[in-house]
Amino acid sequence: MSYPALYTHVKNKHDSIFPIGSNARRKIPRNLEEDTDVGYTQNPETFDKEFEVFLNENSLSNKTLIGPLQFQDLERLRRFGGFVPESDLSHLKTGLTFIRDLTHQKIDPEETKEQMTIYQTLVYFLSYIHPNVLPDFYEEYQLLIIMMIRTLNDKGDQFVDKEDKKKALSKIEDSKLPFCQSNMLNIVVEIINHFIAEPFPILLKTLLKDHRLFYLSFSEDGIRNLIVMLKYLANWMFHFDFTEFRFEVNGDL
Repeated sequence: MSYPALYTHVKNKHDSIFPIGSNARRKIPRNLEEDTDVGYTQNPETFDKEFEVFLNENSLSNKTLIGPLQFQDLERLRRFGGFVPESDLSHLKTGLTFIRDLTHQKIDPEETKEQMTIYQTLVYFLSYIHPNVLPDFYEEYQLLIIMMIRTLNDKGDQFVDKEDKKKALSKIEDSKLPFCQSNMLNIVVEIINHFIAEPFPILLKTLLKDHRLFYLSFSEDGIRNLIVMLKYLANWMFHFDFTEFRFEVNGDL
């Protein structure tokens, strides 16, 4: 069934909590010759146009530009208190410094993508969308990224093949680092189905106890926004060669 229908079922029958193990992992290989009615083309210009349509569909205005991502934009996450781990906020700010340094040196971050950590890549994504979105939408996108980071740091290593994990954590001290300090960018996309099915409902329920959100909710529109926001995160990473996988959305979305 579609994600909205699935969430409606879980909301009505399971008090908005997915049964453990109910998620499904599905790797989507990079295959540009799919047998579909509409061909899937790896084309950054096409992606930007599709992304602009998505932003406009979500009540965003190209006339309301909020400029480049600033440290104060990240600092605003503090108003959500303990929901945003201080360590994650610190890593994101360090990542923004890294992206800014590359910009000052006139180095395209995409040229360094093989060395970039998950934190740095997610900050790059936030800086990419920031100039063209309304502040309230950006804030919720930022919260969604925080939820993804929390999930990756908690469960990311379970999605890593043993050999890849052995290479990445060859130094003893590396094993003490949060998962998002690694450069295992493929896991960001591979963990999305798990994130949608299990951590997200719990994290959102916690967040909604003290805060009112407009775009993310358990309503059909809210779940559609969630799916599309994750789709564009995943496909942004795919189009700019950060990952080998893209995210497919059920056609009736």
